[in-house]
Amino acid sequence: MIHPTDQRYLVKELIPFFSEEGFLEYKLKVEKAYVRALNKIGVCPDEIADEITTQTVTAHEVKQKEAILKHDIRALVEVLRDKISNAAKPYIHLGLTSYDVINTAHALLTKDATKNVVLPKLVTLELELIRLAREEKNTLQIGRTHGQHAEPTTFGKEIAVYIDRIGHAIMRVKNANEDLRGKLSGAVGSKASFSLIHDPDELESIFMKELGLNAASITTQVVPPEELTNYLCQVIIAFGTIADLANDLRHLQRSEIGEVAESFEKKQVGSSTMPQKRNPINLENIVSQYRAVMPHIITAFLNMESEHQRDLRDSASLRYILPEILNAFVHSVDRLNRVIKTLKVDRDRMKKNLKLNRAFYLAEPAYIQFALQGDPNAYDKVRELTLKAQQENKPLSDLLPKDLLETIEDYTGTCKKQVDEITSYWEEKISDLADT
Repeated sequence: MIHPTDQRYLVKELIPFFSEEGFLEYKLKVEKAYVRALNKIGVCPDEIADEITTQTVTAHEVKQKEAILKHDIRALVEVLRDKISNAAKPYIHLGLTSYDVINTAHALLTKDATKNVVLPKLVTLELELIRLAREEKNTLQIGRTHGQHAEPTTFGKEIAVYIDRIGHAIMRVKNANEDLRGKLSGAVGSKASFSLIHDPDELESIFMKELGLNAASITTQVVPPEELTNYLCQVIIAFGTIADLANDLRHLQRSEIGEVAESFEKKQVGSSTMPQKRNPINLENIVSQYRAVMPHIITAFLNMESEHQRDLRDSASLRYILPEILNAFVHSVDRLNRVIKTLKVDRDRMKKNLKLNRAFYLAEPAYIQFALQGDPNAYDKVRELTLKAQQENKPLSDLLPKDLLETIEDYTGTCKKQVDEITSYWEEKISDLADT
């Protein structure tokens, strides 16, 4: 093995979908579904359909045959034909082209992997973030813009922002997954080969029903690429959101900030030479995984080009990008979920960092209050007070009227309300997905 996915980052739950053996099983499932469809229209006898659909094929057998034929689908067909009677042989791959099988298998395995692995893991993460936001909705924290202290917020509200972003990402991935399509339209999409067998539209409809898929409305030799490209886009967008959260939490662990920390196992080490180090390795790994596969979306867009009815410029690249994107994504979702479950929140450090601001966050509410009192130069007035406070090394609150301070003591707006609204909304929204 030379790939880091196999050696270090493999998500075992994805093996049934994206391994060579898993992909083969889905291609075989498509071939068998087609035989059942032929049986349902009265073309293939019951006993022959049963004979074909009970056969098993191994990846090793197909590889051996492919070494001779130099064609993966024909190798699968020939291995299957070798296992059945002469009476059954004519019904294997009858009228199909390779991409009736490959496109349909890809759609089917991607839909299954998303439904059974990707979405449940995203929902688990979302629920864990909901728990954290509720626990920390009253935890005061200084907000930061451009790396500088800005206004107070609550840690729970900032987590709620990601709950909303990830919630929308879950729905976009779900919807994009449901849009994936299969095909039964032949070598150039004309359905000519199936017209010799039966009404091609009816046959395609029965075939797709066997697989639980919808068919593309019209195709060339391949399914139009927009739906798969959109699916990959939505996964990458969701990955970007998760990487953003990981990066935010990573920065909050900086020594000079120290507001949160990843849990650290008893015998874990952070450096080969510095015994004191406790690095945010999980969060950094998530960002690194995102960097590794995010550029694959460029390949997905390039794969939208196919000369005339078909060429092979996307054939090899799709074998990389689909499993690599999903494996890195699910690995990172799992990793972030473990971090959130055991995240250490230092509320005292958050208070200390808020005090370091020396109440300069009061500048905004102070100028607004002055303006509401009719002061035409309220902004400049408060700006001059901030300069004076900085020169005299005083808290800004020392230079503001006491009655004004009483009205802006807790300057966190609707942070707590936002946490309640966002967590409740998404908890209910994803309840059906959580149950499955």
